[in-house]
Amino acid sequence: MAFAIFVIAMLAIRPAPALSGALEEGAAALREGDYNRAIVLLDRAVEENPELKEAYILAAKAHSEVGDWAGAAEILEKASDNFHDPIIYAQLGAIYVQAMDYERAILPLKRALEADPLNPDYGEVLGTAYFNAGVVAYRKGEVGLAKARFREAVRLLPGDVRPSHNLAALLLGEGKADSALIFVERALKLSPDDPNLLRLQAAAYRQKEDFGKLLDIYEELYRLQPDSVQVGLDLAMLYRYHRRIGEALALYDTLMARFPTERRVYEAAAGYHRDHFQHDEVRKVYRRFLKAVPGDRSALKKVAESYEAEGKWNKAQEVYKDMLRFHPGDPELLVLLAEACRRGGNWEGMAEALKEFLRGSPEQKEAWLGLGEAYERLGMFDEALSAYEGAALRDTLWGEPWVRVARIYEKRGDRKGAFKMYRRAIKAGTADPLPYHRLAQYALEQGDTTAFSRYERRAVVKAIRAVAQTEGAVRAGLKKINLNRAEIRRLSDMSRLLERYRSVLREALDALSGDPGFGGLLDELLRKYPGAKALWEYKGKYEASEGNLEGALEAFERLVRLDPRYRPGHRGMAEVLEGMGRRKEAIKSYERLLRLDPNDEGPYRALIRLCKEEGTLSELISRWKRECEFHPERALLHKYLSIALREEGR
Repeated sequence: MAFAIFVIAMLAIRPAPALSGALEEGAAALREGDYNRAIVLLDRAVEENPELKEAYILAAKAHSEVGDWAGAAEILEKASDNFHDPIIYAQLGAIYVQAMDYERAILPLKRALEADPLNPDYGEVLGTAYFNAGVVAYRKGEVGLAKARFREAVRLLPGDVRPSHNLAALLLGEGKADSALIFVERALKLSPDDPNLLRLQAAAYRQKEDFGKLLDIYEELYRLQPDSVQVGLDLAMLYRYHRRIGEALALYDTLMARFPTERRVYEAAAGYHRDHFQHDEVRKVYRRFLKAVPGDRSALKKVAESYEAEGKWNKAQEVYKDMLRFHPGDPELLVLLAEACRRGGNWEGMAEALKEFLRGSPEQKEAWLGLGEAYERLGMFDEALSAYEGAALRDTLWGEPWVRVARIYEKRGDRKGAFKMYRRAIKAGTADPLPYHRLAQYALEQGDTTAFSRYERRAVVKAIRAVAQTEGAVRAGLKKINLNRAEIRRLSDMSRLLERYRSVLREALDALSGDPGFGGLLDELLRKYPGAKALWEYKGKYEASEGNLEGALEAFERLVRLDPRYRPGHRGMAEVLEGMGRRKEAIKSYERLLRLDPNDEGPYRALIRLCKEEGTLSELISRWKRECEFHPERALLHKYLSIALREEGR
């Protein structure tokens, strides 16, 4: 906010006739521009003529000419006490304004206006003092004082839009959109084409969520500022919000034509097509940009990403290879190429890209691990072992490479070597439950039941923790509205890991289930890990297999309370209720399961069977008919409605 200072011009002083002594000499020095001499003489004149108003005025003027605002103000303060003259008050206020002490300027200027209310200069300068005092207060964080000062400035400066603008901005910051609009619209009457006021008005309507008015304002803003890229982009986004897609796309096209090198325009246009899975259109947009900015790295990466989004990994690889011709050895591009090769199953390409990457970055342990994976997939086990060992050498506290090495030994049938590598993985440190599970299996084969139990129990605990941590990471990732490409890849990898950890947990628990104390072990684990869904699921199935249906039902109910959307919990509860003969409750559980997953055929069959036994099949058919009207796309629903109708006919 700019300061605008309206200073009262120093009044032309007409000294009284026949002045003599210090006052006359000081006035002469002042006229001649000898300000230092004038200050000495006029200060003496004030002392000699305390009843002479002109002495104070001339002395204050002399001090102000050399920027001695404090000296000028001190003199005028004395004069204002002695004379109560609006000119003195006004000059004192003007001195404070010049010194940028706007708060102190307010009182004498108010006195001047009260003494001479018809003088327009006094009101204007007072309004300016209020405005600038508000600016200073705002900068100090004194928002309440700033608002009060701007309100006074609005009253005293009816032709100035700045006080209304600033007051509206403060009110808007407090969430008072309606109050802010009063002042914005008042200012717009004075300056209807002021873009800053229109933006403030737009912010108020955005706060009120009145997107219809907001669109009108942005159309006006775009008319006034057709060269503003941001205004054009905001208007296009509002067109999209109002489902005026044709106008939004036409505006993007106009902006791309007018600003052929403006990256933001292309990103916005491509963003629309990407959100609607129109990947061909995404590529068209970025290729248009590439005509204006040939070889642009970011645009080429976006083209590759669009191919990746469609699973066209070969096309993505081609783009990265083309980029590498212009940027040979670029580490980022080599990693992207390697990942595209990995996703597309091009293990030779992945190996070549990572070998090139490692020439420049040999300390990157993940690259060595990836290279080992590529060689392993190609059946080049010696090369894979060498790469995995390279990864392990870069981090001696990382167990994953040794797990991979052990897996290769297993593929070769070298169980003794695999056993040593799994031990080495555990020694290095790993959260993966697989090494413990495998060592337990080896121990059992050798008849060492003590070691078997010790390793398998540790495998269970590791698996519980790994499942919980991975599930939490997946849930957190899925909550994000906009996931970038790297995050999507990470979520995909974590989902595969999660399934592996769950599989190890089930296998380890199955292996331990023959132990006579297995029930006690389950209870001990559940006391220690009460939030482990996989444990409660296993507990329910175990109790059911032991014939303890009440215990099984309690476990599945606990599981459903932990996660109301966890389908195995609802399925287990429904099956146990059916086994207990509590058909009505089982029907409700199957219906909940069906709402969670309409593509699961099991609940459809169970509902037809149970409702027929309960004599409520016709009610089920009526419900399914209504659902078919609302969900014509659900093929399974239509299929099982036909089956239910045949059952009813029988």
